[in-house]
Amino acid sequence: MIKTNINWTVKNLKNMYDAKETLAFDHPIQRQSSQWSNLQQSLLVHSILANYPVPSIYVEKASAEEAGKNIFKYSVLDGKQRLTTLFGFIDEDYALNENTPDVQIDGVTYTLAGKTFEELDEDVRQELLRYKFSILAFEDCTDDEVEEIFFRLNNSTPLTKPQKSRPLMGVDNAKFINQILSDDFFVVKCNFSALQLRKSDDMCTLLQAMMLLDNKYTGYEYSSISADETMRYAASIKNTYSNDQRAILTTTLNYLNEAFPSKEKFLKKINIPMVVMVADLAITKGIAAYDFCNWLRYFFISKKEEYSQ
Repeated sequence: MIKTNINWTVKNLKNMYDAKETLAFDHPIQRQSSQWSNLQQSLLVHSILANYPVPSIYVEKASAEEAGKNIFKYSVLDGKQRLTTLFGFIDEDYALNENTPDVQIDGVTYTLAGKTFEELDEDVRQELLRYKFSILAFEDCTDDEVEEIFFRLNNSTPLTKPQKSRPLMGVDNAKFINQILSDDFFVVKCNFSALQLRKSDDMCTLLQAMMLLDNKYTGYEYSSISADETMRYAASIKNTYSNDQRAILTTTLNYLNEAFPSKEKFLKKINIPMVVMVADLAITKGIAAYDFCNWLRYFFISKKEEYSQ
């Protein structure tokens, strides 16, 4: 593993992402976007302009061939939220929070509160664009080394337990789970609040369902379906989650996606692992997806009190 230091401006990074497409945020162990509130986004912009410390960016550097040329591409391991926050502000996706403090640049005080990027004074815009991040680039890394880098960087920060599970499960499993969480069943049919998605509760729910299925089919032993237990489970499937296990999970989720034509209010965090298990049973009994949907709707209406108990 080789580590080098790079100093790129915000403008450099934005160009790499927009035009040259040499900067990517799609590394499978990364968290989902939109983790920060508007005030947090605004305070990052203020921190840069007011010379408060901003953490370094960590990237994995890899060579690639494009149009007959050898180029380098950089995949962000840590710093995705900081960069996407800045890029979004520059692209006019949001205005700064009304509680954003003023900033002083070269002896002149500027107001930031409530302003979009284009509404800022020219000197302020240029100050933001020429800000240089400290960037550490790693190359010739194994998947294990990348996972360890991410875990060590975030082990003392307030990541949720599901988010800490990503590097524990390994890159291949993280890719597989990311794909499932981006499919229609979790995105369209299930009910997760914006806060739950920021905390990666959808991934926690999926890991719980996987753990229950593995208990049924492979004898995996668990003491509960708590967040701590899902972290232990995530570590246990690294390099061991088989194609057969993936097939069972994928078949069950495809069945559920077929069963429900639109969002269902009872497909929420607390219910989904059990719904997955009952769907797996329905598949083995040869029950059509349409009939399963009608039965489950009836169950949550007629047996609501008993189920709640």
